[in-house]
Amino acid sequence: MSEDLRNSLFLWFNGLAFAALLWAGLHFSPLQGVKRDWMNLGGALLCLFNFGWLCWGLWQRRASNPKNPNRPS
Repeated sequence: MSEDLRNSLFLWFNGLAFAALLWAGLHFSPLQGVKRDWMNLGGALLCLFNFGWLCWGLWQRRASNPKNPNRPS
């Protein structure tokens, strides 16, 4: 399996999972009894995790670039 196909499948799966969770959250309202402070904390932690993952990916992309001046020869 090529890396492009694996990335495409990963993105499709995550998109469908996000849509399913969004639909379930709107339809069943499972977080009805949770305090707003805990929901804000969970959202903030999720955003922080995703931002860290984005920075890590950008760092790896920069490190693998052959034109990077800091890359050892």
